[in-house]
Amino acid sequence: TPHEITTMLITSVLIPPAATWHRLSGLWRHRDAPAWREVAA
Repeated sequence: TPHEITTMLITSVLIPPAATWHRLSGLWRHRDAPAWREVAA
């Protein structure tokens, strides 16, 4: 239906920038955190 198509288009436009912002803000917030140590198998 046209409503479903409109909803899909809106979410397709909004989600990628929001996800990118979320990832970059997390990287910035935890930039000084030490790396995880490897776990012996």
